[in-house]
Amino acid sequence: SMWTVIQSQIKGMLSGPTNQETSSAEVKDDGAPSKPTVAMLLSGGVDSSVALNLLVSQGYDVTAFYLKIWLEDELSHLGQCPWEDDYAVCTQVCEHAGVPLEAISLQREYKERVISYTIDEARKGRTPNPDIFCNSRIKFGCFYDA
Repeated sequence: SMWTVIQSQIKGMLSGPTNQETSSAEVKDDGAPSKPTVAMLLSGGVDSSVALNLLVSQGYDVTAFYLKIWLEDELSHLGQCPWEDDYAVCTQVCEHAGVPLEAISLQREYKERVISYTIDEARKGRTPNPDIFCNSRIKFGCFYDA
């Protein structure tokens, strides 16, 4: 299963001890170094899952966010939705790492800012790249502004 693959990847990445510099880190009341709080987007894939676990292992206070985009609710009548599998993996990764997970619905924004662009470009006979607009308008746009 995808969860087994992710666990294996994380264990491989974290198997060795890390030699992290603590000189620039803040110090907690108990004298232990403290690192800043990090908000990160978790997709359910290997890359973001490993990144989350690396941040936790390095002492960062992490909160993970899963962005509900596309038209998951509108397509749910078709049966199993792939986002549900992704979210289940995100939940397992966060439980394993002891990190809170919040789901944020940006479906309306995605439809307005990415899907509409994609359709407009296709109608004009051009090849759209919705991923670029998802990154700039949703991940580093709407989510960042929230």
